Amino acid sequence: MHWDYFSPLRDPINHLRYDAPHWWVLSITSLSSALGALIGHLIDKEKGAFYGLIAGHFAGLFISYITLPSMNNSITAQINQVNRKFVNPF
Repeated sequence: MHWDYFSPLRDPINHLRYDAPHWWVLSITSLSSALGALIGHLIDKEKGAFYGLIAGHFAGLFISYITLPSMNNSITAQINQVNRKFVNPF
């Protein structure tokens, strides 16, 4: 059993970012790779899809990692503050 900070039904984007960041990275990277392959194929029919796929993959990794919540984020700081209250002092 675990507690979600964001409901997947009410806020699926933040649910992925905060509660399931591995799925956030996978989904953004997959979408970016597919988009890169499509654009690459439209530019060059022969090898463009492959190069677009590779470029889209790395762009997706970069985008997904910079959009993950950082420890300086106010929501993350509030979550950490709540978690500190539940630490056993003994």
